[in-house]
Amino acid sequence: TSMLVLLAAIGFHLLSLRRTIKIKTAALHSSVKKLEVANKELERLARTDPLTDLPNRLAFFELAPREIERARRYSRPLSLAILDLDHFQSINDQFGHHAGDTALKHITDTVTQQLRPSDLFERIGGVEFSVLLPETKPQEAARLIERILEDVTRTHLEYENKKIALSFSAGIAEYYDGATLDELVRNADLALYESKAQGRSQVSLSLITNPATKSF
Repeated sequence: TSMLVLLAAIGFHLLSLRRTIKIKTAALHSSVKKLEVANKELERLARTDPLTDLPNRLAFFELAPREIERARRYSRPLSLAILDLDHFQSINDQFGHHAGDTALKHITDTVTQQLRPSDLFERIGGVEFSVLLPETKPQEAARLIERILEDVTRTHLEYENKKIALSFSAGIAEYYDGATLDELVRNADLALYESKAQGRSQVSLSLITNPATKSF
């Protein structure tokens, strides 16, 4: 009888222990899942601009090489546009920093409405945005960015019963076989500087193409 009692006690203890282990294992799995979700959210936040909710510079330099590799592998066109909001400091000085933030959001919304799901749109600097356009030749990219510029300049930003005129300057570069991301960005930047030098509120195409195709 005492042996049965002992066996029953051991059995009850094992069942209790198994139940405790099951509960703690489930709690551990839940904690691990929550930690994974939290880590993913931290990774997303690290690659997202908090004001516009666009991918940031870090995300751009992670995503762009994939498009470059695809364009290289399949010999497909790829264009990069870099946009820079004009006279942003004067907006901040005249209307305040909140107005400047509102202007950046307005630009973001206006550009986003014109883009395809496959296009990559990022905020890569304070007032600088990049638009990576797969399957798009530079002339096509220029027409798109010009349409967006027309939308921006035509629709003034309404802010506290005031109308704020907005515009941006843009430079566009074409990917050519063998070009690195740094070269593509540099070529688009040079075209952007040309737009600024010509008075801003316009779109310039980079004249730099594949060096291998140049005749000597």
